[in-house]
Amino acid sequence: MAAHHIEQFNQLEWARGHHQGNFQEVHVVTPPQLLKLCFADHIPAINLMVIDVEGFELPIIRAWDFSQCAPQALIIELRDLDTEFSEEIRQESVQILKILEQAGYSIFWRDQTNAILTLSSFPSTSPLSTLNQENAVTF
Repeated sequence: MAAHHIEQFNQLEWARGHHQGNFQEVHVVTPPQLLKLCFADHIPAINLMVIDVEGFELPIIRAWDFSQCAPQALIIELRDLDTEFSEEIRQESVQILKILEQAGYSIFWRDQTNAILTLSSFPSTSPLSTLNQENAVTF
């Protein structure tokens, strides 16, 4: 989890104590490296991509090359509507939304924590197209 997110979570009543301060270094790869590792030179169409990277959403979105690979739908954690979080964290989510909108995505559904975004070319015959606020499952 990003350090500034840990600090913020430790200030929230419901999240206090979840992170005990234990850190572990892990090998990371950039989104382009990940795509090359998984798919070599032929990147297939991706229908759905879920980004849940504990505070590192903005660097992932900034590094993603949507001209090379644009999933039809994205699920991502956003904190811009959650007033329990700092302005810094909320602004990260605003930046994420701007980048995704510039890449051709629009919000299909969201709550205070998660958002589903789709490309304008998302097929209207998709099972997801029947989802609305009344029958949506809150993550």
